[in-house]
Amino acid sequence: MKPFLLLGLGGIFDGTIDNMHLHWKYRELVKVIVDGKRFAQVKHIAIALEAESGGVLVSAMRPKNLLTRRQALARSIELQRREEMSNRKEDTFYSRIDDASDSDEDDDDRVNEIDIL
Repeated sequence: MKPFLLLGLGGIFDGTIDNMHLHWKYRELVKVIVDGKRFAQVKHIAIALEAESGGVLVSAMRPKNLLTRRQALARSIELQRREEMSNRKEDTFYSRIDDASDSDEDDDDRVNEIDIL
């Protein structure tokens, strides 16, 4: 059993209450995850669950991360870009030119690729 219950699109029904009672056999606290758009809606669902299950509402919490998927992806890309830029600062332009001039230039049959970001 997972340490939480997901409240789906169907809302509160008999199966939800039964699952809460099954969790109470092994745990004294049941965590219910609700996909509500507004906090008032989540609070209303929590009060309804409290009344129908016979339990006591301990708290209704918001997650600390309130980013949407698109915002989280943009944040992740920005963090990766910043990390890449900090790694490139260590590798100076002149050191790359010196390394390139030291390599063997006898192999004319090789295909050279240049990646520029």
